[in-house]
This record gives sequence, structure tokens and C-alpha cells, in this order.
Amino acid sequence: MTQSIPNINLVPQRVIQRRARSRVTLRWVCAIVATVAFVGLPGVYLGGNAALSDSMMSGQIERVRDQLGTNKAEIPRLQARIGVLEEKRQTLDLVRNRIDWQTLFGHMVRVSDEQIHFTALRAIGGGVEGTDPLRVQMDGIATSQTAARSFVVELERLGIFDQVELVRTMRQTLDDQEVIEFQVMAIIGEDTEATE
Repeated sequence: MTQSIPNINLVPQRVIQRRARSRVTLRWVCAIVATVAFVGLPGVYLGGNAALSDSMMSGQIERVRDQLGTNKAEIPRLQARIGVLEEKRQTLDLVRNRIDWQTLFGHMVRVSDEQIHFTALRAIGGGVEGTDPLRVQMDGIATSQTAARSFVVELERLGIFDQVELVRTMRQTLDDQEVIEFQVMAIIGEDTEATE
């Protein structure tokens, strides 16, 4: 059998009870302070802040209304400005679609040699906006059939035209010399007339 040592409390009972009451009181006080700190103070702050800022909010609402009126008054002017800018953009698109004739004719002259002489150049189609197929008709004279055909081959090699066709050739006499009169049609874009 085991013997236990009796637990002897040397602190008087009255002191123990006072300590227990102090602990309970301290817990209640801490609970009340925490409740006030976490619930009461933010509520007082928000309520007070809202009460203090009612006049400021009214002023801000009035400023927003004034700005809204100003913005509504500016809408017609801005729409007119947008219309002008849209017209300028369309004009710019037309200019961008425009063919650089100097470069195009420069390439055509470069691939022709001294055996080819142009008598007429015509551009047919293209449309106002530059989106329709463009046919470039080249009339000229060549010293031989071979020179005329070589010119067509060189035009195809440029890669500028989607289609190059030697439309016709005809022998002519010019200053007692026999020459070949030719017509070449070069097409940029899809030619709907040729497919119909």
C-alpha cells in the first residue's frame, strides 16, 4: 500500500478567496475593455466620421454633378471631333493604298533594255480607294519578238504583278527598219474581268 503525503496549504483560506475574486474581477474588466476597444471605438469613430463628413460629402456630390454636366455638354463637340478624325483616317487610308507610280515605272524601265521602247502606258482600274485590281497596259516597240518576250519574263520576275500577259505583237516598219509593236497587260490584284 502506498502512502500519500497530505497536501497542506499554508495560505489562509481568506487570502485564497480574495485572490479568486480578484482574478474573476480582472477577467471581467479585461472582457469589458476588450469589447469597448474592438466594438465600441470603431463604431464611435465611424459614426463620428460620417457625421463630420456629411457636409464634405454634399460638396463632393455637388462637384461630381457639375463635372457630369460639363461632360454632357462636351459630348457633341467630341463627337464632331471624332467625325473629323474618322474622315482624316479614311483619307490617310486612301493615300496608303495609293500606288507609287515612280517606283513602279522605275522597275519597268529597269527591266527593259535598249531593245524596248515604250509608246504608251495606261493604268486601268484600281478604284478610288486603291483596293480594286489594277491593270497596267504597256504599249511599245521592240527590235524583235525575242526582246518583247524577254521583257515580259523580266516583268514577271519583278514579283510586283500578280499576272503579266503579252496581249499582242505585230510587225511594223519604222524608218525602213522592221520592229515588233507589242502590248503587255500587267495586273496587280485579282482581275475579275479576266475570270468572267
